[in-house]
Amino acid sequence: MRNQTTNQIKQLKRRFKEQLAENVRDNPNSFWFYVAQKCRSRRTVPDVMHNRQPVADPELKVEIFSQQSASVFSSTSSIVFHPPPMNDVQHNIESILINNSIVIKEPMSVSAGPDFIHPCILHEY
Repeated sequence: MRNQTTNQIKQLKRRFKEQLAENVRDNPNSFWFYVAQKCRSRRTVPDVMHNRQPVADPELKVEIFSQQSASVFSSTSSIVFHPPPMNDVQHNIESILINNSIVIKEPMSVSAGPDFIHPCILHEY
């Protein structure tokens, strides 16, 4: 029963979007109303709970977040970061050759490679 309801809702949404796309030239207002409805976002920070009480004052919210950040990112941390020595590097990259046929075939859903360049960027250029 639940799967049938879910499938019917998906079909109705798909049909609605198809009709919206077909009628976009005749009725652009309905299209832009749909877009505006999907793009709505909250412009305020929601109420924060502090000492089991909701806080609505924006200045007090900032103070609470500031205290929380200060407690997380404090300089009294016992963790010490030691960067690795870079004098052991023996290989230099002389040149990089990018083959467009390989880049175009790369799926767009993969993450950036070792050069930290995302495939979408390489695909555009």
